[in-house]
Amino acid sequence: MINASADEQAAVRNRIERLNRKLAAQDDPIIMLAPTIDHIELKPGHLNITMDTKALVGLIGIRNIDRIDIEAMTISVPFEQRRRGVETRMVLGHREQQVDAVLVSNLAQARSWYAQLKSSATLATLVKQSNTTVALITRILPMAFLSPAVVEAICTGQQPPELTSRKLRDITIPADWSEQAKLFELA
Repeated sequence: MINASADEQAAVRNRIERLNRKLAAQDDPIIMLAPTIDHIELKPGHLNITMDTKALVGLIGIRNIDRIDIEAMTISVPFEQRRRGVETRMVLGHREQQVDAVLVSNLAQARSWYAQLKSSATLATLVKQSNTTVALITRILPMAFLSPAVVEAICTGQQPPELTSRKLRDITIPADWSEQAKLFELA
């Protein structure tokens, strides 16, 4: 709000916090928020959402619409497009490094199992020691053959968001490291 006193700002913050709680309790908060969107503009690398000032202040409960900063009514978010075959995904914002603990754990397990198999352990021994199934071992074991670049990306949280344990279990991982880099968009 323009020229708002500290009390007015606090009152607006309280209304927004109540609205957040109300939205969190909704099964589908989009239904409640959709009328507050005036238009959406998609530009290369940026998504701009312009809010309908009257609808938004009505939802929040602000009486004096003339004191609203119109420039604050547009949200601009950077994004990346990720293409895979015919599918295109939009990854919003600047992705923070985030290490996937499950993926790292499965990678470590795959390498451990491979080392044991190299030193003459059998699948039956691994099943018994790990209290798991042959099926799970055979789905996780190929992760031991990921390229150093893919392993580094996983361990530092730099892997693409769609590179998950589930994906690695469900696909055939190429033996060629350059093919892995292309497949996992690390090239």
